[in-house]
Amino acid sequence: MRGSGSSTVDGGGHGWDDSHWLDTATFRGRWVAANYAIGRAELDPGDGGQPFDAHELVDRALRFWARPTVSRRTRGALVAFAQASLDDANQSWKRTQYPVLAQNALRQLVAVSPDLHTC
Repeated sequence: MRGSGSSTVDGGGHGWDDSHWLDTATFRGRWVAANYAIGRAELDPGDGGQPFDAHELVDRALRFWARPTVSRRTRGALVAFAQASLDDANQSWKRTQYPVLAQNALRQLVAVSPDLHTC
């Protein structure tokens, strides 16, 4: 079999083409699985209700996933992302909606972080 992915092929060209399999070890597979798991828990930006504080947003995202252990480096990256999101909120409506958008993104990012990737 030919393709961009790896494959297990016998001499007669029969086998499994790994490039056509949803592998949760791949980043895309993890992203899709996390998105599915979040599902209806995604927050509506129009509802507001999230704090305008990067550290609290990260804490809430971690609580969403039952407080998994993450490294300082991962936590730092999550806080930096949240802070950058809040820094762009330069209008009243953005100060209401951006924390919600950041919370949705943080939940996704926690789920696909290397710290939650197990072998």
